[in-house]
Amino acid sequence: MVLNSTDFDDLPEQEQVYRLRKLADAPLEKFGFKQYQLTFLQHLVNTTFRLDCNRGQFLVRIHRAKTRSAVASELTWLDALAHGTTVSVQTPQRSPDGKMIVLGEHIGVSEPYPVTVLSWLDGQILTQDQRSPHHFYRLGQLVSKLHHHAQHWTPSVELNRPIYDAASVLEFDVASRNQLPENVRGYLRMLHAQLQEVEQHLGKSPERFGLIHSDLSFGNVLFTADEVSPIDFDDCGFGYYLYDLAVILAGPWERSGFQQRSDALLHGYREICELPHEHLDLIPALMARRASSLGQWDRVKTLLQTVYADL
Repeated sequence: MVLNSTDFDDLPEQEQVYRLRKLADAPLEKFGFKQYQLTFLQHLVNTTFRLDCNRGQFLVRIHRAKTRSAVASELTWLDALAHGTTVSVQTPQRSPDGKMIVLGEHIGVSEPYPVTVLSWLDGQILTQDQRSPHHFYRLGQLVSKLHHHAQHWTPSVELNRPIYDAASVLEFDVASRNQLPENVRGYLRMLHAQLQEVEQHLGKSPERFGLIHSDLSFGNVLFTADEVSPIDFDDCGFGYYLYDLAVILAGPWERSGFQQRSDALLHGYREICELPHEHLDLIPALMARRASSLGQWDRVKTLLQTVYADL
């Protein structure tokens, strides 16, 4: 089942959120929540609310643009991390009959939407000026724990998640690609060629390529005095483990102190996972892949210049 994400698109955002809030009531009852308060958080790919009740706080997500199998695959990894590692993640909640997904229906909704509930995590999202090399070191430790688990975990079902490889860079329909400026299309072609070289160099063995978060920027990490917690696994999929590190390094790229932060990140990572020194030369191309996913074409050009001197 592919969800229709356009059911409410012609309505004001406030009305969309109101209808989705009403849609959540029946699923939350099936999850076992009777008396609670919902506080609206965001209306993006998912519509999210914080749930407060006598059992504590939880994150409620209404998935408007994902298939049920894709949501189930994300939850399967989160559940495995919650019960098989020391990483603090938002644990999927189950209904009394064991379901992690309950479908929500409402008048005017063409297809039922998956509703999920995760445990709530406290912590601080650090701004640019708060991020010290020590925070990069701690984040490197976290990434290595995620990768170590992915390398040694065998899911009980086939996971339906996106693949972040060279081919995915050119996954535009013809109309969308033709709307891009010619210089941007040229950057994409060069990036695709460079990522093909990365794939030839690394191969796709389980030690190099597997399940990754893919969006582990500082905006998706909660810091406390004792823990570093990843959040928002909505874009998790299959790619090079090196890509998770490239996403983190893309943030401070060209800022003062970049090398110190990069060294701290890699030092923390290598405490658990191997990272051959020669693989570091591949990171700029993966950083450019991250920039392309955000439409940061000037940054794509700058990063590609580390490979193509005459660009």
